[in-house]
Amino acid sequence: MAKTDKAILDEMRAFREEWKKESGELKASIDTFMGRIEKIEESHEQLKERVKELEKENGELKRKWNDSEQYGRKGNIIIAGIPEKGRDEDILETVKEVGEQVGVAIDARDITIAHRIPTKYKTNKPTIIVKFCNWF
Repeated sequence: MAKTDKAILDEMRAFREEWKKESGELKASIDTFMGRIEKIEESHEQLKERVKELEKENGELKRKWNDSEQYGRKGNIIIAGIPEKGRDEDILETVKEVGEQVGVAIDARDITIAHRIPTKYKTNKPTIIVKFCNWF
């Protein structure tokens, strides 16, 4: 059966109306997604700015922490190459002896703490770290 011109025209009009409806829905969906993308981009920019601020703050805090660490170590000396005298070694006496050998009188009251720092290898002599009460 052959369709009449009127039937073909009606069918084309129906198709056009359906296409308009679907394309309108598609456009609305695209508009919705574009709005969401814009919000995400704005949020992304805000987050990038916040990351920059936090990186700057983190750098400042690292610097302050390092300064504090260095200040805390200001009264410390490290003595290397001194053989251990055994388990019952009096580290304060060892430090006093080293002081005498270099011409510095050291009193136990001048020292806050002194101890050896363990080494990774048995062949190395553990270094001595001494924290003095007063430093100039």
